[in-house]
Amino acid sequence: MKKKKWMPIAAVILLAVLFVPIPAGPYKDGGTREYTALTYKIVNWNRISGDSVYDKTKVYLFPENFKSIDNLWYMENDKAESSFIATVIEINGSSVLAEPAEGEEELRISDEISFSIKELDDIGAEVGSVVQITYTGSVMESYPAQINATNWKLVR
Repeated sequence: MKKKKWMPIAAVILLAVLFVPIPAGPYKDGGTREYTALTYKIVNWNRISGDSVYDKTKVYLFPENFKSIDNLWYMENDKAESSFIATVIEINGSSVLAEPAEGEEELRISDEISFSIKELDDIGAEVGSVVQITYTGSVMESYPAQINATNWKLVR
């Protein structure tokens, strides 16, 4: 009789251990918080990325829930958008070479950045035009550096 009383209690404790998330303190990256259970992890991203803030809430199921926050950010970074101001140096078919403006974070990586405009709107940019370029992921450190541009617009 006593064994039957403990079975539901043991089941509730097991479910709590598996499914109740435990919060961690905020990270010093803009305020990212994570909540971890044995079967999943919830990350409330609030991370400063270049000139923008990556603000999303994501759920990572087993086995991704055991990855570190840095490994998870590496996976998410491909979706984070950044933008910078640059001067067009060269337009070669569907490829553009641009020089980041003074003070832009991307200038510290490379003085020339190449990107494809094959999938982007024609904005009438010419050599010497100042444009704002939006891209996802990180700057590929080749020479010239490369980005995955998602949008661009004329500034001047």
